[in-house]
Amino acid sequence: MGESITRRINGEPWFWWGTISLAVINAGLGLMIESGLIGGYPGNNSEGESTES
Repeated sequence: MGESITRRINGEPWFWWGTISLAVINAGLGLMIESGLIGGYPGNNSEGESTES
């Protein structure tokens, strides 16, 4: 992302750098959301159910 910003400021071609960086960032966020990392520690019981006997 930083590379595309630098290229844009310098007047160099930046479109493909920006497009690729957005795709990578979105893929990373999607994987984090799918794994439950953003919602808390994966495997955390957020419904209040106890797993202890």
